[in-house]
Amino acid sequence: MQVRQTLVNTRDYPPGERLEFFREVVGTSIVPTEIRSEHRSDFDATIRMLDLGAVGLSIFRFPSLESCRTARMIRRSDPDIYSLNLTLRGQGSVDQDRQTCVVRQRQFSFFDMSSPHTIRYVEDRGDADPGSTAITVQIPHALLPIPANKARRLNGVGVMSGRAGIGGLLAHHLCELPRHAGELRSADVARVGTITLDLAAAMLVHHLNLGATALPLETRQQVTYTRIHAFIERHLSDPALTPPAVAAAHHISLRTLHRLFQTQGTTVAEWIRQRRLDRCRRDLADLAFRAHSIQAIAARWGFVDAAHFSRVFSTTYGMSPRAYRHHHKTTPTPEYGPPPPISDEVSDSNDGTPPQQVGAHPYDAHRRAADRGGDQHAQGRTGVVTDDLEPAAGSAPVGRNRTSQVTPVSARTTDRAERLRNPAAGRRASAGSTPPAAAPSPTAAPRRSPAPRRAGAPAGPDQTL
Repeated sequence: MQVRQTLVNTRDYPPGERLEFFREVVGTSIVPTEIRSEHRSDFDATIRMLDLGAVGLSIFRFPSLESCRTARMIRRSDPDIYSLNLTLRGQGSVDQDRQTCVVRQRQFSFFDMSSPHTIRYVEDRGDADPGSTAITVQIPHALLPIPANKARRLNGVGVMSGRAGIGGLLAHHLCELPRHAGELRSADVARVGTITLDLAAAMLVHHLNLGATALPLETRQQVTYTRIHAFIERHLSDPALTPPAVAAAHHISLRTLHRLFQTQGTTVAEWIRQRRLDRCRRDLADLAFRAHSIQAIAARWGFVDAAHFSRVFSTTYGMSPRAYRHHHKTTPTPEYGPPPPISDEVSDSNDGTPPQQVGAHPYDAHRRAADRGGDQHAQGRTGVVTDDLEPAAGSAPVGRNRTSQVTPVSARTTDRAERLRNPAAGRRASAGSTPPAAAPSPTAAPRRSPAPRRAGAPAGPDQTL
């Protein structure tokens, strides 16, 4: 079972009924609110809602509007949740507790849905595709590890950057979630929800200047682990990416780094090697790289020894790189198909250091040492991979969902209230809404998982990547 999703498109309704339909969906799925718009006669909007267990995630695309939640609405329905919003397109403002903040692209805003507030969004009329796009995370009061009196300090004034540092890391995480939601298994959903909550809490604590100790140890460890993953992804192409270099870049000891990965059932070297192999496998199956040699593809992702790459690839996937490429010479593997079109790209590094300034990072001291001969596999550098922070084209802000799999909300049901209470009833899933799983290769052996380490055993030295 995959993550539960709900897809809503106001175009399923006649133009004059779209705004009312949008208001009812938001009121039923998230919280009741009064929504007004100058586009009442033709309100074109979409919502994609994902249920991540601990938190709800919603992606909204909509024209200019004003959303007002009054004290009377709160008395009638108070779910005790905070809302953390990331604006991707357009410009908004939040009024709460007699405070007002203006929110621009790539900025977060935070407010309490248990307190009266007004949200306004103005579309960018100069854009070829006018409208606003925002991602919202609904966080229950009881799950946010920050005292309510301190969290309240952010109401109406908490504008946080989503371009760098912990905010950039959270923004990247939120934008990638909708892209990969269909790949999550039921066992993954709860963990992804917890990671989202931990990253959100870390950003809020940072903005409140409460200090790292304000968060539980488990949350701090998860944030560090996520930072390290993002760092590794950006530097996979560098042959000098080694466990000591990763530890130095994050100002932690090598022992602490090994212990952190050991709690996840793997080692640093195993993780780096597997991520490099995944990238090589993708490129070998991609027709766009047909003119590149296997050795060039391997070197592109940090493998400088062709024989070593061939051995680890064959061990992992059950066939040689040449055989794998031949098997996929006509069609790329579905799970590594071309990414959706990206707009408004941002290439900020999630640790706050722009990619062009990596030379100032402690990581480069290890890379330079390796280039001087300290590491036999560090013979050069093929570049730095940067990340995009945009969700797939056509995505919209996120909300809490109550359906199974991916459920498009259709206009063909006559009883609107009944459909909102049970969106999955009497509805057919649209063709292509959930892509079929990639068919396994008829010749490939099952992928081998790393042997589990005995409980309590110390992390051994990492092998060659």
